[in-house]
Amino acid sequence: MAIKIDFHCHIVPPDFADRFEELAQQDATFRALFPAGPGRMADADTLLRDMDAAGIDHAVAMGFGWTDCGIAREANDYLLAAHHANPDRVSAFASVNPAWGKPAIAEAQRCIDGGASGIGELHSDTQGFDFTDCDSLGPMMEVLQHAGLPLMVHASEPVGH
Repeated sequence: MAIKIDFHCHIVPPDFADRFEELAQQDATFRALFPAGPGRMADADTLLRDMDAAGIDHAVAMGFGWTDCGIAREANDYLLAAHHANPDRVSAFASVNPAWGKPAIAEAQRCIDGGASGIGELHSDTQGFDFTDCDSLGPMMEVLQHAGLPLMVHASEPVGH
């Protein structure tokens, strides 16, 4: 029997919708992704209901390319909690910003140690780094290579709905 996997979905903590104005002021990616308000945000419960309705067995929940380290950590914790609560149904990719330097590497390693299946997604436009800059992306790639995990990048279309 074939297993149906949604390899690219997004969930955020439920209170992100209630904190929309605060988060939009703090984070450029959040602001770009949700310019009209919090209408299209999903949390883990919504994801699981939608998976059941669509006959999806497993989902890989991605982070967004956050620019604010605190928001990224909060979202990463939520993704990891969703994975640990539903390990047979949800895998988590944590998001960091390579432009943060050493804090990005520390957050990536913390999330990998906490059960993340990869890092992503990254948004070089809002996060302000260059994918061709080995100095900013190299250390992240070394962490991922050592762990044998993938990196997911968002590079195919303008940000937003």
